[in-house]
Amino acid sequence: MSDDVLITPASRKVEFFDSGGNIDGKIELSGAGDLNITSSGKITIGDITQDIHIGDGTQAVDLVFDFTSSIYSVANQDLTIGKSSLGGNDVLVDSPNWSVTQGVVLDVANLKIASAQGSDGQVLTSTGSGVGWEDAGGGAVSAVANGANNRVATFSSADALNGEANMTFNGSDLVVDNGATAKVRAQGSSNYAATLVAIAQGAHLAMGDVDSAEDQWLKFGAFGGINNLDTKTRDFHLYGTNTTTGFYFDESAGKFGIGTASPDTSLHVKGSGLQYLKLESTDNNAGVQVMSDSLDSWLIYSPDGTPDLRFFTDTGYSVSADAADLVDVMTLDGTNHRVGIGDTSPNGVLHVYRNNSATTVPLLKLHEDSVYADNATLEITTDRTDGAIPSISVSGGAVTVSGPNGWNTWEKETFYKHSYGTATGQGSGLINVSHNGVGTINSITLPYDAKLRAVVITYTFNTSTSSTTDQTWRLFHSGNPSNVVSDFVFDVDNDMTNTHGNFFVYTATGLDVTMNKNKTYSVRREGGSLNIQSAVRFDLWYTRHTTNF
Repeated sequence: MSDDVLITPASRKVEFFDSGGNIDGKIELSGAGDLNITSSGKITIGDITQDIHIGDGTQAVDLVFDFTSSIYSVANQDLTIGKSSLGGNDVLVDSPNWSVTQGVVLDVANLKIASAQGSDGQVLTSTGSGVGWEDAGGGAVSAVANGANNRVATFSSADALNGEANMTFNGSDLVVDNGATAKVRAQGSSNYAATLVAIAQGAHLAMGDVDSAEDQWLKFGAFGGINNLDTKTRDFHLYGTNTTTGFYFDESAGKFGIGTASPDTSLHVKGSGLQYLKLESTDNNAGVQVMSDSLDSWLIYSPDGTPDLRFFTDTGYSVSADAADLVDVMTLDGTNHRVGIGDTSPNGVLHVYRNNSATTVPLLKLHEDSVYADNATLEITTDRTDGAIPSISVSGGAVTVSGPNGWNTWEKETFYKHSYGTATGQGSGLINVSHNGVGTINSITLPYDAKLRAVVITYTFNTSTSSTTDQTWRLFHSGNPSNVVSDFVFDVDNDMTNTHGNFFVYTATGLDVTMNKNKTYSVRREGGSLNIQSAVRFDLWYTRHTTNF
């Protein structure tokens, strides 16, 4: 059949058939009085030249879209809902959810949100469950100047921003840089402030009272080519809750106090109980250097992990120098509790050693000013009661000696020879050096009768040595070795005492040998050819018979 239109009055509908007999469109009035227009294709109402009214154009009607529907204009044409010239025909969106999938332009004279119109200066904000009108936080920004990447903006007026070229933030670093001086200040309501400054001479943190010039504040930083803590004219105090006194610097005096705010020396340490300075070396070498301007320096030093304390001196000494180059003056033996002067291994409570025979100064000198001469006292005593050890007392010019030996009341003659070698027998005699310091003869003549009380024989070697070979030394008279006064026989290992590594001493005491007036006495080695590389010394200790003067 051909295309046709069927109007059936009893059914209250108009049907549109295509050439195949199919219904392509229909206009139908339902039993409820609703007019339904349906089509298998688009439904077009009107054209682009005329208005389309739903209703009579004056009464309010509802538009209902079943299923998913859209209202849109053709391409490149605006869709206008409402007409302001008619007046009183506001467009209301009554929906729990309203979404906009593309950009929206609202060109209205009066916009209401939730039936509210906002007042002058208010803005739309989120309420947490919707949107609403609220007062603007700071007003509108009318202008922005000098904007650039990473610049920090500041207000140049009430509603204008300015990008600061000297202040930038890149997400991690805040930089203030005006070329010559960069400064950041923190200041509260009080008169105190802290300023971070970077200048050509360095950078520092300055803290102080704004009532005073900033160059008088406390400065902490790197400037002048070094790291500094500059207190200016004020003292500096470092302390905590548990150490309220702590560390104190007296700026006007240039003195430091630990535990005191009134130091009276360059470094003053004060506190209860035992107070001491501790210097600890992890490789067992700790010392203190004492200097006085350009004079010789002293080093108080505990070397090589020993408990000893040693005193050195050397001109121009520095702590980095090898201790072997120093002059060893005194040693405090921490193991044996002894003091050595000139000796690093003292074998007495006080051991004084001299290895320079050219000097004439005494090994020990006790000297009191003449003002106090009447009260001068020297005592050498012992707790023993058997008299085996002598006691000496010097007081007011009087000398008192007690004990069985009386060495200090004996007289002494000394025979000596340098580089003695292996000599024995005739021609090996020693030179008497008791008078005038230097001997020229190999004998002495006593002007009185005497008793030989003790003999001390000393060997000096270039290096330490040992020997069990008997050494025989003879005291004879009248230039004839056959006129034997006494022989002294000993060996190095068993009979001599090694007092200083290469200094061996043999002592014979308790003697009672007669020596006659006006006889000449000489000394020589009779047996034992041990090489005495340096020197040998023979001391005769005797008492005179005063009745034979």
